[in-house]
Amino acid sequence: MLENEKTTERFDGFSAPCYTQVPNEFFDELMADLSMAEMRVVLYIARRTLGFGRRSDKISVNTLQHGITGSDGRKLDKGTGLSYESLRKALMSLKEKNIIDARMQRATDGGQLPTEYSLVFRRATNTHLPPSQVTRHPLPLKNRPPLPLKNRHL
Repeated sequence: MLENEKTTERFDGFSAPCYTQVPNEFFDELMADLSMAEMRVVLYIARRTLGFGRRSDKISVNTLQHGITGSDGRKLDKGTGLSYESLRKALMSLKEKNIIDARMQRATDGGQLPTEYSLVFRRATNTHLPPSQVTRHPLPLKNRPPLPLKNRHL
């Protein structure tokens, strides 16, 4: 068994039409070369960002590991299921490979807040799209300030 690989009950199937878009490059260029931990992290960040129409999201280490529990106690997702050390290594590797961007957040009192994660997107250069679609950003900012250009997002 792989690390944190769990046996689960029989899956009931996917519901439709609730989907998270994942960039084709993930499957075509990256997936075969990523570790299982790296794949879990990329897919979780894609779900928390693209799945909710966001460019980025503030995600705690605990959420990345164990997921989100609603105020009513219901488990909304299970996170990556990775140990702290596996998660830390995957995050560092994905940042080094320029697959994700992570911006540390600090509270006004100097305390640390959840890190803001996003997938790294190159500038639109697809010549198959009409010019109006090449320059516009498909995802709303959701009242967030724009990220600096060095982060190379959408």
